[in-house]
Amino acid sequence: MGKLAINRILAFSFTLVAVGGTFSHAASSMVVTYQAAGVMSSPVLSSFTYDFNSIGTGVKSNISWTGWGGTGTFSSVKVNSADVFGGANNSNYTFANDSTQTTLNLSTGVSYFGMWWSAGDTGNILDFYSGATKIFTFTSSVLNGLSASYYGNPNTGGNRGGNSAEKYAYINFFVQSGSQIDKVIARGSNFESDNWTLRDPAYGLVAGDGANLPGTAVAQYNVNDAGSQTTVTDVSQINNTSVPEPSSISLIALGLGSLLALRCCRKV
Repeated sequence: MGKLAINRILAFSFTLVAVGGTFSHAASSMVVTYQAAGVMSSPVLSSFTYDFNSIGTGVKSNISWTGWGGTGTFSSVKVNSADVFGGANNSNYTFANDSTQTTLNLSTGVSYFGMWWSAGDTGNILDFYSGATKIFTFTSSVLNGLSASYYGNPNTGGNRGGNSAEKYAYINFFVQSGSQIDKVIARGSNFESDNWTLRDPAYGLVAGDGANLPGTAVAQYNVNDAGSQTTVTDVSQINNTSVPEPSSISLIALGLGSLLALRCCRKV
């Protein structure tokens, strides 16, 4: 390979790296998506769901969740029987507000969380932690734009179509970069939800994962090194692609290293 050709390839490689560096990279980022109207369970492969059906109703504490590769503990949770406000497939659901929060602590971090959000209020809030640090805060106002097909209870039976002034949707939360989450707190105004779902590996790292995140992207939370969160709702600016393995930048770096080695070892 001639010197000019090598120099051109090196220049192109450096350009790719430089272009990659122009993208906005937060210390941590999370993308929020929602599924089609009427969906009440997670679309994510190799995930694990807790449906609140085996613990009875009322306020509970220290409820264990195993079988997903770690141990989860609901330090506090209020469970209601199915009614017009909640209960996927007419089953039990969890209810939270500022005085009765639903708190899930995990023994190991995960990169995905999902839940069926029912009778949605704009004051519903989820806090996501890594250790003692709160890294993301979701507020349900980002879902204000959901279409009319999401209004009213989608279950079969007597509750179907009831509470037609509020929204029902399955929501996904994908950690795209930074720390995994190991605690989730649901709080705020009359927060009904069900089918809490977890997965450890980031989306894109399990066989069968798609090229893009499941569902329709609606928000991205970016957190800088100082812990300040910004919310992106412009869909064209949301990174809804799955996490690559290896990353494109790593491949570029590998190719660049090979070219440099070739240049250094080339006879003069």
